[in-house]
Amino acid sequence: MEKNYFTWRHNMLMALQSKNKAGFVDESIAKPNLHSRDFQSWIQCNAVVKSWIVNSLSRELQIGATHADTTSELWCDFDERFTQGIALRMYDLKRFIALLQQEKSVILTYYGKLKAVWNELQNLKPILVCTCGAGKKMQEMLKEEKVFDFLIGLDDAYMTVRSQTPSIDPLPKLGRAYALAA
Repeated sequence: MEKNYFTWRHNMLMALQSKNKAGFVDESIAKPNLHSRDFQSWIQCNAVVKSWIVNSLSRELQIGATHADTTSELWCDFDERFTQGIALRMYDLKRFIALLQQEKSVILTYYGKLKAVWNELQNLKPILVCTCGAGKKMQEMLKEEKVFDFLIGLDDAYMTVRSQTPSIDPLPKLGRAYALAA
């Protein structure tokens, strides 16, 4: 899980959100008082969510995970253990992109490798939403960077696409650059 923690975390949060249970992880669904009429329902739901998380883990991780009292304790434990070294992982992923070449593979395969790394980078450092417009500008810059990443790794057989696409104003979106190469 050390290598794919952020992908696992993102996917697990998405699954919990789909069931309206992410609040057990971030404690926005607070544990009620012991004497509250909601206490037993909360205990039951917490156990269900915790079991979903534990059952998604490898056997090695399941052993230590079953002793957490709450889902949020379990989640915090994972964050503490597996979010160390984000900068190193980001460096490795950026280096992978910089060195990735199509190497005569089909465009779909090459693009799939890029997409997987871009997704992992997004999971490591998601763009914060803001009202000032800087987040939107940052998203646009990242989209342009992905177009360049894609073009740079294309084989020499795509020299025309690789050299002419950056001169198109405005720069085509990634899907359009893909279509030009495919």
